[in-house]
Amino acid sequence: MIDTDATQCGFCTPGFVMALFVFHHGGEPADSATMHEALAGNLCRCTGYRSIVEACRRVAQGPADRFVAEAPVLAEKLSSVPPCTEYRCGTQTFLMPRSLEALFAAMEQHPNAILLGGGTDLGLRVSKDREALPAVIALEAVRELRHVTTGADAIEFGGAVTYSEILPHLDRHFPSFGAMVRRIGSRQIRNLGTIAGNLATASPIGDSIPCLLALDASVKLMSRAGERVLPVESFITGYRKTALAAGEVIAAVRIPFLAPGQKFSVYKLSKRFDQDISTVIAAFRLERLGGKVQQLRAAYGGMAARAMRAVALETAVKGRPWEPAWLPDIETLLARDFTPIGDHRGGAAYRLRAAAGLLRRFQFETSSNVPVRVEAL
Repeated sequence: MIDTDATQCGFCTPGFVMALFVFHHGGEPADSATMHEALAGNLCRCTGYRSIVEACRRVAQGPADRFVAEAPVLAEKLSSVPPCTEYRCGTQTFLMPRSLEALFAAMEQHPNAILLGGGTDLGLRVSKDREALPAVIALEAVRELRHVTTGADAIEFGGAVTYSEILPHLDRHFPSFGAMVRRIGSRQIRNLGTIAGNLATASPIGDSIPCLLALDASVKLMSRAGERVLPVESFITGYRKTALAAGEVIAAVRIPFLAPGQKFSVYKLSKRFDQDISTVIAAFRLERLGGKVQQLRAAYGGMAARAMRAVALETAVKGRPWEPAWLPDIETLLARDFTPIGDHRGGAAYRLRAAAGLLRRFQFETSSNVPVRVEAL
């Protein structure tokens, strides 16, 4: 960092140094795309990125350091430490059950406890709002929530599966979804955050929810009383509200594979391309027959109190030719489905026009097979 003049005010330097350390030991190629992904999540307000990337390039194939020799010894020491399933500090309790049975027992013992996925939302309540949470139950070690199962017609993954763990599967089956997940957060965030957690918070700008709506995904909910399965569309009931009943957890999420000929894409608009909150996010699944729309599922976030489908739009376009000729009335159709608010991320009129523009982009890309790389302009 010093040799490439990559340190300026120094505020971002510790984060970049740690990212460089991990990249150095990861053995990844020092190509531009990989380096930028490795560094993502650290922001330099002095705009010193070029020199920081150069530092990353230099350390990529650098010589082994002291850590390489010490790592086996450290790993051996850590392996002898018994797993912690319960930690108490004053009036606060932290539990980490290892099984569903232990999880349900903990939930019965602490009925008002907060369930912790990755903590990417919950962490703010502690660090920013200084909340002292009485009881927290972590889900990451519950073995029944850690599976990824690929079937003949769908993929199912447990509620504790992280973004990083599901990402290779999304890349394989839903590459546009995978590309969007890389924009949700840096590797550090993806190593902790979960799609189930994004669902549970039910934020109207939760990036994965429109994707799940467009893909007709479902959630499996479990409790001591048994299990039930709901479409994601029914699971999200309002602004930060879900259909989760007392004693229930999100056990799994199921996403059907695309049928032959179906197209799926997701688009996100935000002030910053990476690691930023959405202004508008749109996900589309299209099925055509003879050049006409047989079915379109269009789901939006940032347009209402919850992420939801544009039902009026979907109904109106059914049977129409998939051509630009019908596009001028998109704004009118979207206005029947949404009455967006205006805030510091974008006004209501902007959101409606942006939502329409994203559908136009999807129509162009699926008709010409030419991706519109607006983010590269």
